[in-house]
Amino acid sequence: MTQWALETSEKIGYVCTMRGVTRISHARGNVTLGELPQTDVKPYFDKRIMRATMPAIPQHRRLHEALDQYQTLFAHSPFNRYEGPENPQLLIITCGSGWLYSQEALEILGLEGCVGILKIGTVWPLPPEIIIAHLARVDKVLVVEEVDPFLEGNIKEIAADNALQLGPKTFYGKRSQHIPFFGEMNTDRVIEALKKIMHLDYDAVKPSYAHKAAAAEKIVPFRELGFCPGCPHRASLWSIKNALQLDDSEGFVTGDIHSNRFEHCYCPVVDADDALFVQNTEFYHYFTFLLLRHYYLTRSIADYMLYTIIFNLFLK
Repeated sequence: MTQWALETSEKIGYVCTMRGVTRISHARGNVTLGELPQTDVKPYFDKRIMRATMPAIPQHRRLHEALDQYQTLFAHSPFNRYEGPENPQLLIITCGSGWLYSQEALEILGLEGCVGILKIGTVWPLPPEIIIAHLARVDKVLVVEEVDPFLEGNIKEIAADNALQLGPKTFYGKRSQHIPFFGEMNTDRVIEALKKIMHLDYDAVKPSYAHKAAAAEKIVPFRELGFCPGCPHRASLWSIKNALQLDDSEGFVTGDIHSNRFEHCYCPVVDADDALFVQNTEFYHYFTFLLLRHYYLTRSIADYMLYTIIFNLFLK
């Protein structure tokens, strides 16, 4: 998909963005490499191409022209495909890791013969022809996606624009509270949604086991987030906290979102960061706080190496 996105971007001359989610970003697997293009590219600045946001109207027109081109290409993308019966009782429309969770949920519940899955690889702009063709075959639709209901909302818009052709549809997803709004997507969440929609009696965990687990949870000490063995962040953050206590000038600490360091710095045991900024922007905030005559301490993390710079300014 990445290679296809790059080729598509070059063809249209506009940005084509790959959307990542937590589970995909943290996954790994074998990669089959294709042939590298034998091109002799020389860097140069083409002054014929406008690289400014003004004037707004021509640039806005160019954006919509590019979206139309993308939509035409996406209608024939190999990354949009359907799996399941010809006339399913329920259609699952999903993208990203939700596709794998949906497949597993159907296999566990034995619903492969009556529920279909439409995997959308090109989530924006959506290919309306594909969506309409599959919506016409069902009355009930479940949308499975990570984070906010972006896919769900746009599919509903397509259904509304073609209501005379498609007829009434019942949509399930985050808006209907069949899928939780927050937290990571997983197979159990898809199973719970399918249970409610298809009126199934299924327990992923036996009630007796769930009761024992709930009782044990009350007596087992809560485990805070911890650092990996040998991680330098523990010592660095310990030094930062000590420096603040010894100085006693009500200083504060800012950090960035690199990797998962912010989780550790915000857990109660470490409790080092007071504010979280976009990665590598702490120096800009330093000058802002300097103007405000604040004592400021910044922590910038890159590639699991912690570089601490302490600015102890006494402005009078």
